[in-house]
Amino acid sequence: MTKTELAIHGGQPVRTQPWPSWPQWDETERAGLLAVLERGEWGGYDTAVTEFESAFAARHAAQHCVTTVNGTTTIETALRALEIGPGDEVIVPPYTFIATAASVRIVGATPVFADVDLETWNLSIPAVEAAISDSPASTIFSSSKTRPTPTAAAGTASPSAPSALPAHSASRPAKTSPPAKVAHC
Repeated sequence: MTKTELAIHGGQPVRTQPWPSWPQWDETERAGLLAVLERGEWGGYDTAVTEFESAFAARHAAQHCVTTVNGTTTIETALRALEIGPGDEVIVPPYTFIATAASVRIVGATPVFADVDLETWNLSIPAVEAAISDSPASTIFSSSKTRPTPTAAAGTASPSAPSALPAHSASRPAKTSPPAKVAHC
């Protein structure tokens, strides 16, 4: 595609209809929210939370689901579940929301930045491989602009990339056995 074919330069737009509004909801969500509000069980103790966690885990074939308030606490929870803390290094992208590296610091570990791929703006697998030291505990792949990072699990990374995949680096044994499958809540 040449520069002149782009919609911004007079070419045909890829999308001609407006994007749908977000969030999308109906009376089902309204009734659910009002029910929780009216019960007054705030702070994660309402039965709706447990029901959601069970349904979400089942939907993703995971044994467990833990709801959290935001992405920072979600990453912190995952790192703590993997017993990552002081003395550990976690490889993270430099081009992402600050919560990715901040969560690593919250648990006492050290974030190690690996460069991004200039096509996807996600972690570069060769940069991750180069960042692996004697004490990496994990790598956090944070998708940029909804483009997932290629990984060996997807069959698109280099042959040595499994050492850079979550949850624990192959260069050091896990402190505990990580869950067989963890759903992203």
